Parts: sequence; structure tokens; C-alpha cells
Amino acid sequence: MFEGSPLTADRYPDYIYNDVQDRINSRGRRAVEVLSSAVNFTVDDAIELALDEKWVDTEHWREVLRRSVASDPDRLRRLSPAARQLTDQLLRFDGHARAESKAALGYWYWRTTLLAQAGAAGTRAVLDAGARPSEPLAEGIADRVAAALEGAVTQMAKEGRTEARLGDVFRIGRPGSPSYPVGGVALAPDDRRLCEGLASWNLLCVHTLRAFTAGAPDSSGHRLAQIGSRLLRLTVFSDPIQSFTLHNYGQTPRAGSPHRDDQARLTSERRLKPVLFEKADLLPRVTSQTTLDVPPA
Repeated sequence: MFEGSPLTADRYPDYIYNDVQDRINSRGRRAVEVLSSAVNFTVDDAIELALDEKWVDTEHWREVLRRSVASDPDRLRRLSPAARQLTDQLLRFDGHARAESKAALGYWYWRTTLLAQAGAAGTRAVLDAGARPSEPLAEGIADRVAAALEGAVTQMAKEGRTEARLGDVFRIGRPGSPSYPVGGVALAPDDRRLCEGLASWNLLCVHTLRAFTAGAPDSSGHRLAQIGSRLLRLTVFSDPIQSFTLHNYGQTPRAGSPHRDDQARLTSERRLKPVLFEKADLLPRVTSQTTLDVPPA
């Protein structure tokens, strides 16, 4: 913060600040995580942050999984082969919700299954155990973890998702039009009531910086991203100025327009498009032209 800046909660007018002092959410925690360790933040780094797809706190969830299976070797042996395979994937999962990742989809099923089985309070206890590795596991934590693993693989098998990647399920595109694999989706169950209260939502049902929230499966089993980073803007105050944008799904909802969903593929591919400011750069890309005749005053 610049010295003397008014951008502090105690000096900001309530009608402008419009928030609770020191409130933070999962996206804010991820931004702080990245920016607090940045030294020489480049334009490429800024683009990567704008497209960041990491689920926060993955390290804590991975730790409680590791401790749960290590606490009782018999428990690991009692797991089904599919649940043991999922355990191995999750212990190596880096937390990035990439469309091409099998581990990301397994993680999504495991976390949402755990929440459905244990509720918000029970799931929060599991997270707390992962965040406090020096404390003994409370009674029931390892059992909840194992039950969610079995529940996740059962549900994935039921839906034909055992070998699927995240982007095989989560897609970007307008209903009735082609869709494309997408990552960075919210880690939340279909029944959002399971995410009770603001604290539970930010800890148990988290968004990535891309913030895509998908609907229930359609007739093809795809979950289409409904809301998220719909009007992404990134401006770099360099000389000359640089700016990048991305619209979901396209520039217009008008049926028949080539720009109705032409940016869905860019979203899938995690690419931003540059804003062109100079006439010489713009003219080669002009597809139509309208001339307005203004009569004399």
C-alpha cells in the first residue's frame, strides 16, 4: 500500500468499500498465495494468474489423506482396487484443475462425495486434521476419508467416468452448440446447501481464479460452465499499453452470428486475445464496415 493511500478499510467510505473488513475468499487466498511469493512479476505471469486453475488448500487435503492411509495399514488393504488407485492419484495430485487431468476429476468426486457423506461440520474436521499435521488424527477422520474414496469410485463407475479426465465432464459452450473441455471449475456439489455459510463455502466449496460454476449433467453427461470469468480483462500499464480480454462464450448471444461462441475454444485452451489499439493493426482484421453520413447542422 502506498504511504497515505485512502485504500484502507479505516479510511474508505462505507458506501464505496461495501464489504466486511479483512474478509477473504478462496480466490483471494489463492491470489495472495501467488503474489506474496512473486519477485519479478512479468506479463506472462499476470496472464497465467488470470487463468489460474488451482484449488486452494490441496496440500492440506493431501496430507490428511496420507495420514489416514498411513495410520492403519489394514485400512488401506481393505480398500477396493479402484479406491487404492484413486488414493495413489490423489497423493500425487498438485491441485491444478486442468481439463486434461484424471486426478483432478477424481479429486472433485472425492471432495464432493466427502461433503455429501459427512456434511459441512464433518468435512471441516477432515480439513482441520490436514492443516494440523502435528496433532493426532481425531476419531473417525480416517474412516470418513476412506468412505469418501469408496463412494467416489462407485459414483465414477456408475457414471462411466473411471478413466475420464476433468474436461470430459466439465465443458464450456452454449447449450445446443459444440462444447470444449474446461478446467478451473468450482469444487462444489450439485446440492449447494451442503456449503453452509460463507466460511464453509470458502473452505469446503472453493472457486479457482477462473471461477467457473457448472450445472448438473445434461443428457450427454456433460456439465456446462454457466458462470465464471465471463468478461476477463487484463491491462498492463506498459509503454505502449498492453491489454488482453476473453469473453464467455463470445461477443454476442445472437443466433447465427459467428461471434456467438467463437471464444469458447479460447477459454478451453486457456488463451487470452490481445486488444488492438493501433489502426494499422486493426484494419487487416476488419470484416465489415458501416459508413454514417451526418447531415450539416
